[in-house]
Amino acid sequence: MNAAASQLQKNPHVDALSFEYLEEIHVFTLANVLRRPIIVLGEPFTYGRAGDSIEQNNFVGIYLPLLSSPKLCYHMPIVIGFIVDHFRPLLIRARSSLSSEEPVIVDAVPLVTADLEPLRIHFLLANEQGNVANTLLQQYLRTCEVEYRSGDDSQMVLCARLFNSDEDEEIRRQIALLEASGQSSTRLATSSHATRALQYDSHHTRSLPSTPTSTMTPVVPGMYLPIP
Repeated sequence: MNAAASQLQKNPHVDALSFEYLEEIHVFTLANVLRRPIIVLGEPFTYGRAGDSIEQNNFVGIYLPLLSSPKLCYHMPIVIGFIVDHFRPLLIRARSSLSSEEPVIVDAVPLVTADLEPLRIHFLLANEQGNVANTLLQQYLRTCEVEYRSGDDSQMVLCARLFNSDEDEEIRRQIALLEASGQSSTRLATSSHATRALQYDSHHTRSLPSTPTSTMTPVVPGMYLPIP
């Protein structure tokens, strides 16, 4: 909580006030507050000013709002880039409403790295690995498979659909659900998911699979535009 505060704090390693660095637990917390999945894209490593790699980029991956039922969550993910130690929101490219042509590009974010390795799902419990993790993706995201071609080779890549035409309707639905439930408090203490925060230290020290590619180019072309 202190690390996420907006006030400058004393850094024991520097003789000056500074902001604390956010960690993966803060992204996971935000996904649960918003009840919406967050997908963080980025290069496999973080780099220093001299261009040398410092450490693996552990922010990259999928953060599902696992403390809430999928029925109470909005399934369109927030897509964020983590580049040069900074978060940058990513948006889908706008299309002209005057065009009568059917879109040929699928609005989706690939759930794999540039090397086609599956993105890590952060803060899963021990019994949520493997097939259960795939089921969770289906429950919290609207997934689809998109054909990816490289030369003469092609394969199907798992993606999460991005949609915004029904966002207002979804917000009204969520408000109605909250009012219908009487805004009952979430019983985090009795939920098995409450142990996730306690398991953070072990997850934080776990390394991501090594990926030699340093590019952020998504496998589905023409998808993202960073906000200036």
